[in-house]
Amino acid sequence: MTVKIIFGLTGFISEIAESITLIEGLVTAKFIAASSLLSNKRKRASLI
Repeated sequence: MTVKIIFGLTGFISEIAESITLIEGLVTAKFIAASSLLSNKRKRASLI
């Protein structure tokens, strides 16, 4: 019985870890996109 509980907990923890890594990936992707947009705007402003 305790083995089943332990396996359930490890599966639950791994699912949480996977979702956290997905969220982190999305956040970093948004951050990279935003920073590249800002740098592009700065380049255009300096060209004008």
